[in-house]
Amino acid sequence: MSTNRRGRVVGMLTTIGVLAEMVAPWPASADVLNIPLSKNPTPTFGTEHLPSPSQFSARVWATATTGNTAYVGGEFTSLAPTTASAGAVDGQNGAPQSGFPKVDSGTVNVAAADGRGGWFVGGSFPKLNGVQVNGLAHILADGSLDSNFSPALVGPAAQPSKSFNVTALATNGPWLYVGGEFTKFGARGTSKAQARNHIARVSASSGTVDPAWNPDTGNNTAPNPVRSIAVSPDGSTVYFAGNFTTVAGQPRPGIGAFVSDAAGNRLSPWVPPVGAVQALAVAPDGSRVYLANGNGLAAVDPNGAPVWNAGTSGGAVNELAVAKDGSTVWVAGDFSSVAGQARNKLAAVRNDGSVDPGFNPAPDTGSTISALTVSEDDTKVYFGGKFTKVRGTVRNNMAAADARSGALTPWDPNATGTVSSLSASGALVYAGGSFTNLGATPRTYLGALDITPGPAFGSALPFAPKLENLGSPNHPATVTPVVQALDVSPDGSRLYVGGNFDHINGVPRTNFAVLNLPGGDVDPNFDAGEPQGTVRAVRYEPTLNLVYIGGDFDSVVIPASARLHRPDNDAGCGTGAHKDSQLLTNNRCVWARSKLAALDAATGVVDMGFQGPTSTGPGLIGNGGKACPQGSTGTCGTGAVLAIQLSPDKHQLYASGSFSEMDKSGHRNTIMALYNDGPNRGKLTPWQPQAPANGIPIFDCRVDQATGWLFGAGGGAGGRAMRWNPQIGSGGVTYNDPVWVHLFDGDSTSVDVSDSIGYWGGHFDFLDGGAYRRKHAAAFDFNNNVAQNWDPEFDTSEGIFTVEVVPHRMVIYGGNFSRVNRRPQPGIAVFLPEAGGQP
Repeated sequence: MSTNRRGRVVGMLTTIGVLAEMVAPWPASADVLNIPLSKNPTPTFGTEHLPSPSQFSARVWATATTGNTAYVGGEFTSLAPTTASAGAVDGQNGAPQSGFPKVDSGTVNVAAADGRGGWFVGGSFPKLNGVQVNGLAHILADGSLDSNFSPALVGPAAQPSKSFNVTALATNGPWLYVGGEFTKFGARGTSKAQARNHIARVSASSGTVDPAWNPDTGNNTAPNPVRSIAVSPDGSTVYFAGNFTTVAGQPRPGIGAFVSDAAGNRLSPWVPPVGAVQALAVAPDGSRVYLANGNGLAAVDPNGAPVWNAGTSGGAVNELAVAKDGSTVWVAGDFSSVAGQARNKLAAVRNDGSVDPGFNPAPDTGSTISALTVSEDDTKVYFGGKFTKVRGTVRNNMAAADARSGALTPWDPNATGTVSSLSASGALVYAGGSFTNLGATPRTYLGALDITPGPAFGSALPFAPKLENLGSPNHPATVTPVVQALDVSPDGSRLYVGGNFDHINGVPRTNFAVLNLPGGDVDPNFDAGEPQGTVRAVRYEPTLNLVYIGGDFDSVVIPASARLHRPDNDAGCGTGAHKDSQLLTNNRCVWARSKLAALDAATGVVDMGFQGPTSTGPGLIGNGGKACPQGSTGTCGTGAVLAIQLSPDKHQLYASGSFSEMDKSGHRNTIMALYNDGPNRGKLTPWQPQAPANGIPIFDCRVDQATGWLFGAGGGAGGRAMRWNPQIGSGGVTYNDPVWVHLFDGDSTSVDVSDSIGYWGGHFDFLDGGAYRRKHAAAFDFNNNVAQNWDPEFDTSEGIFTVEVVPHRMVIYGGNFSRVNRRPQPGIAVFLPEAGGQP
């Protein structure tokens, strides 16, 4: 099955936003894919944010499947298992580790290794893998949740949103030290939680709070009341910093220490004069405490006396990591120099306070470093934050440097959002933050996913063509390429690719190309010339050896290099023999083709016998996919063909989009039926489908091969799901309204059908006047005209761009969305039939 997508919906913006989950057993094959479908997408994979200024434009515009491969095109730069807010990666190669719990919502602020291959994680997340954990959980070495660890955090009544936000963790022996925005702490199932203002000591095995240990930083409502905790090697003293003014009722200006020894638990007199502290750590031998603050990095002894100070300029030190041998403290922050030495964001300070001259990774200007950790063997420094390059080399938000030389290592987990915490343990690095992917596989706007049943489902395949704009006419190098339409041959040997680009794999191809599969090399025998606009729809018909393309072009140019070498730039160009062509003085042959063209599927030569009507009226989508300004004149605004379909007998071709007023007829319409064969090829048939509301845009259309019925997805003045029952007709042209229509409260942009169910996607919240709530996806029994009880709830302000039914197997939705069913799910979602679902 293949799909063809799609014109660009204008006037809406969004952001994008899952740990790779284990795949459920493949459902029993059914004769057709039908409701009920599972509302939960399985498995999950997503698309990476694009660089600024469009870092949230990871749109999926098109999918096309054949066998066990799904080809995906759009505006993304990688494909990956989604990991949403937290995940572990291999410390050597950066590969993501499977099986870690899914963060359903919220963020992971901090993680601490348990010393046995597992992790304690804290943050603002209410659940992991659907289990209520209230911001604090223990993940075992195998990735499972520790059911024996069950603390319960409660926040101030005035701040319910902060009731379980954990901001600091530290381990020592049998104890886990926890800091955050809580005011009570206990164990779930107990009748009464104990008061604990922002810091507590709990059993590392059970999560039960220690009743005798209570520093009490006061019931304040300031953010980050405890943001950093460090424990002395012998476990006797706990140092902590945050936004508090008292500890155990005594004045403490945002920093304090609590002592536990044979004499009991008590407040330490330790109060070093260093100002607001962002982070702290203890030397391995306990001889000093390192304090990161707005003035730099300070070292003090256990009594609080200053040892040395490495001052900064340009900003504060916010994070630090100490070498296991105590020789070095690596620091990160907003600074531009440390101790008088130029260092951008990252530096290494020796334990005597001097700056290591060899360590200078130098993230690029504009970077923010918010996480730092060091490998257990002291050979690598891992850092994270919000950045795209380190010393000019692409690194998305996570990178590693050699701990001594500062040289960037090959380690590249490719995080797709901000990384706010890092912790290294053994061979793994655990990351938390607001990212949606780790270990993303780089792909330049086109990739392939494995849909083989089993554990490989959803993984990226080696298929990796490189699409570029290198500066040919109308393709400046500053314009990002895009793939908007795909079709694949039934035998899986060729992929037809439409969009806006001028090269693939270094081979000149303008807006349309054919790739040989499975490798992805450009077919050297196929060259469609130069469609003068974005190709937004593709339909390959093997029985006719034709491929149809639609878009916002008005002509197809055959370059001078083909002069007298191919039929569409032969001696007849510009003569009566080819009346719809023009020969330019530079020997380029220009073929008039308004939004729609037919090409020889093997060579790309223009089919000279097929010329459709001319779009002359206003359209929603104008030249180059840009919205036309009001009052604009000329060719801007004549619209685009966004979808192409053929009747089951191949006698009729249907094209829909945002065009109107065909051949200056004055009739406003956005879907048409054309003769596909015979003497009237390319002309309107007597029976014409009529778009509702005097010509709302029809963003997509689909033909049911069993009945010949034509389905549409429309937008404009309220979106619509529609069905026509086509005929050829006779006599003059007549326009026919749909036989049924369902109304959405926003655009419907895509549709596909199984034997009896139609699946629509778009940008809407309700259908049929508010009778049913449907978040951007809906399904109808098109025989009985009944809405199905299926609402996967896509969370997006932009919507769905493509829907594909893979017969007997699944439904694929693609677009620009961040969550499905309130769970992180960026860009693409796959729905499988529920167990026991009826065909």
